[in-house]
Amino acid sequence: MFLQWVDPILARDSEEYHLNPSHDGEALIVFKNGDDSLKEYFLVEYRKREAFDAFLPGEGVLIYHVDDTIANNKYEWYPGMEPSKHYKVALEQSDGRWDLELKTNRGDETDPWREGMAFMPNSTPSSNYYSEPSHIYMWVENLNEVATIRLSLSLLGDFNLDDKVDAKDLALFSLHWGEAETSPGWNPIYDIGPRNGFSMDPFNEGELVLESPRRIDEKDLDILVRLFGMGDVSE
Repeated sequence: MFLQWVDPILARDSEEYHLNPSHDGEALIVFKNGDDSLKEYFLVEYRKREAFDAFLPGEGVLIYHVDDTIANNKYEWYPGMEPSKHYKVALEQSDGRWDLELKTNRGDETDPWREGMAFMPNSTPSSNYYSEPSHIYMWVENLNEVATIRLSLSLLGDFNLDDKVDAKDLALFSLHWGEAETSPGWNPIYDIGPRNGFSMDPFNEGELVLESPRRIDEKDLDILVRLFGMGDVSE
């Protein structure tokens, strides 16, 4: 990896991660499927307006798309451009305007990802790799002294981890229908719909929707139905 000044946390599993501000030298490295042999990945930092970051235009989570097979930042990429030509390190700007690539500005307050925002395969910008899907879902849950980031490295709705969303997943989901986070045996992986101040809805691009207490209900079923058939459906 090209970054020598940070102490990276390698995200190998789908779970919640806590990041100190980047001036403490901490960052999260996210690979597709948690496979750190890959040369393409995302580097995630929590940037607060303090210490040497005191004069940043905005604060929040910065997500960099890194491709170690590329030598430099000679070729910019944005939708419509050739995927094989792109920056070595590109900032995934949460406003989806590609200002840096279009030379509109040198960064602004809407670039960081803030509480309630979701970086996922169909957000803008997306968490896909340049030439293939990633199944990376990242939600910024909380920004205080540390950043709380919830991460999923598998296909949403693929409860039995066979790389597809099908009737087997629907059957597993049905066993947990109606459960709330206060229920015995509560399993949050089936709560794929909107929850507590942010959305896991991959069709909603992180729109804030409150659900408290968390519950497995028709909102989750609606998303599961729309995910049905995704993934590798070959036999």
